[in-house]
Amino acid sequence: NKATRSSVISDSIRKLVEMQVDGAPWPYEGNYRVAGKIPVTYQVGGTSLVSLAILYGAKKNDDSAWAAFRSGLKFVLEQNDHPMMKAARVDGYDMRVLAQAYALLFLRHVQLKDAGGDLADQVAPAMAKLAKALVLEQMKDGGWNYQGRPVHSSFVTASVVQALLWARPVNDIITDEVLTGATAALEASRFKDGGFLYFGTHESKPKRD
Repeated sequence: NKATRSSVISDSIRKLVEMQVDGAPWPYEGNYRVAGKIPVTYQVGGTSLVSLAILYGAKKNDDSAWAAFRSGLKFVLEQNDHPMMKAARVDGYDMRVLAQAYALLFLRHVQLKDAGGDLADQVAPAMAKLAKALVLEQMKDGGWNYQGRPVHSSFVTASVVQALLWARPVNDIITDEVLTGATAALEASRFKDGGFLYFGTHESKPKRD
């Protein structure tokens, strides 16, 4: 019921705030490390998603949650100029595409909710930079990948497309051509039963019924 739903959301927000880490608010802690540390891309991606949850889940009078939200927003904006967040196609394991996509999605919702506060004037320029990077990183098959492969990864492409669709109204660089190419990549990766290939399309992978 509604009361239970509200209680669950409030409890979840409280736990997320408790998990916040100084310096890098909510890093995604996968096995991948750079110089023995969680890479900035994991930090930005995780922080963007958690901050987005707080944006929509925190109560207006939850001061601790909104303080945590602001620190998350500040972190994402500050790290947008980090070398690992710049447009590039890396020949190896690299999560910048997902970090860029999640950051773009988060910042667009900050913009839509007018939640930037004293950081509001930094949101649009950061979004423009992220959108440009994602367009430049689009692969020949129309999709995106998180590692140095010649074909896209369906879940990465879907995540990027979601962010691009939200950001498109305020970023002219996100054209019909970009989205049409991404749609084609996803369609070429889909099975009849609704599943998707993890990597590549059916042109290079065996089909199933």
